[in-house]
Amino acid sequence: MASRSLALLALALGGFVLTGCPLSDKSDDDEDEDEDADEDDGWFESDSDTDSDTDSDTDSDTDSDTDTDTDSDSDADSDSDSDADSDSDSDADNPYEQYTGEESFKYAIGQENPNNYICEMFWNAKGTPLDIPSSCSGCEFVFDVELTYQSGASTSSSDCDGLAADASYTYAYADGYALIGYYGDYYEWAYGEFDGSVFNYWNGYLDYYYPNEGGYYEEYEGYNSNYWEGSAILK
Repeated sequence: MASRSLALLALALGGFVLTGCPLSDKSDDDEDEDEDADEDDGWFESDSDTDSDTDSDTDSDTDSDTDTDTDSDSDADSDSDSDADSDSDSDADNPYEQYTGEESFKYAIGQENPNNYICEMFWNAKGTPLDIPSSCSGCEFVFDVELTYQSGASTSSSDCDGLAADASYTYAYADGYALIGYYGDYYEWAYGEFDGSVFNYWNGYLDYYYPNEGGYYEEYEGYNSNYWEGSAILK
């Protein structure tokens, strides 16, 4: 019996600042004209770098990192996390806001001819964007996807009745694979491709012929399918 959950998860189980006029300085022993002991640009300060603030880096803010914002991390935003967005979490913002597409499943055992399926099922897909968590390394997007079963366009049987319903999953894409989110982790469950707008994914086997020459598994003799595929447009 085909099981959507098993199919997906089994396939998945990868100091302060003074500014003002330059001051003439004759009381320190360095070669610049400030009142600290460094060789900077002649502004009054008390650090050992070459800028005009009081921290120990070479940028113009008052923190101790090497970027030009006022937080203590090394990215270029104004929050205190390690990503490049302006919120205070460690997730990366999702660059896409819309996910619209469809998903299908084809299932067959021992068919005399190809393109004959015991089950041929379809869902419409609509996604809600999520921030990209650190656990989804290399991911280009993450969406909570609601799948709406299209009963009028689908053919099912007792082998697939458990799939004939709406469903929801967390989908992502990274490095040629579609990923599924499961309790905060992300697993490869299908091959995928994404061109920045269109996301396609597929997994399983379609119209695979089993000759049964050894006399085993007679019910599989013929054409067999257990194949998921989907496509979505992201904006």
